Amino acid sequence: MYVRKSLLAVFAASLFITLGCGGGDELELIGSYVDGYGTPHEITATTWTMGLGEMASVFHIDEFNNSEEWAVALNDSENAWNPNLWSRFDWTYGPEGDLFYCQTAFDAASKEEALNAAPADRADLEAGCGGFAWSMMIPQE
Repeated sequence: MYVRKSLLAVFAASLFITLGCGGGDELELIGSYVDGYGTPHEITATTWTMGLGEMASVFHIDEFNNSEEWAVALNDSENAWNPNLWSRFDWTYGPEGDLFYCQTAFDAASKEEALNAAPADRADLEAGCGGFAWSMMIPQE
């Protein structure tokens, strides 16, 4: 009986880690993209990687919400900018169904600070990302 309960606990913990707090769904952004600046993005269930090679920045996804279109991630300790701090990514879909993202926090001192960062203005793709345009994400095969 103890082994069975332990296995159930391990399964439940791994399921939570895999699914995050996104309402029981998988992160909807999983895939490979290139943004409007030509920067590659690789998004998995656990990481968001921008760039290639030594210049890549890796963000470890800690929590997300597909219906509210945001994710909070811990910046990797090897990132050139803001290592070991927290980021928030907001995303939305434009009128033609194109995917856009905005990194609304990139140097938050804590997860809570990143969670509470002001969201980007989804109604303004031209200047709603901290006064700048949102970045379009072009899916890659």
